[in-house]
Amino acid sequence: MLRRHLALAILLICIAPAADAQRRDVSVHYSQLPYWEVGVLDAELSTHCANGRFNQNELYAYSFVFNGPIGPGILGVAKAEWNLSDRAAAAKPDTSYYFYRDRTTECQVYRWGPDDQLKKRSTPLDPNPYRQQLEQSFQYRTVPGLGASGSTSGAQP
Repeated sequence: MLRRHLALAILLICIAPAADAQRRDVSVHYSQLPYWEVGVLDAELSTHCANGRFNQNELYAYSFVFNGPIGPGILGVAKAEWNLSDRAAAAKPDTSYYFYRDRTTECQVYRWGPDDQLKKRSTPLDPNPYRQQLEQSFQYRTVPGLGASGSTSGAQP
């Protein structure tokens, strides 16, 4: 009798995490779009997120997986009434908040509410504003008159 109860308890302990994982998979949604087109990037909320004052209570309790060829990422979702730890008191009602890299110093918070309008961008905010200048200055430039071997065409050694 004791063995049956012990076996049943062990079985329930083994099954519970699997059932919880299956329940959580229901709240995952997929998209081919870049992750940064989910809403409007809020710099102030992103700073609060990086400082631990505006985060999800449970990471990725409801999440979006962006698995397209451009801008792949996983974002967690929270609202003022659900799954949001708001010590900064910055949340607005009827607004959804999307967290990219939550609980890190590189956290980005995107918001989407009734007053927001999406501005499509080809890339997310770049922390290095000089990246384009650097990439242009270090591009490979062909030298006129040099062939693939590096010697000048028509010149004899």
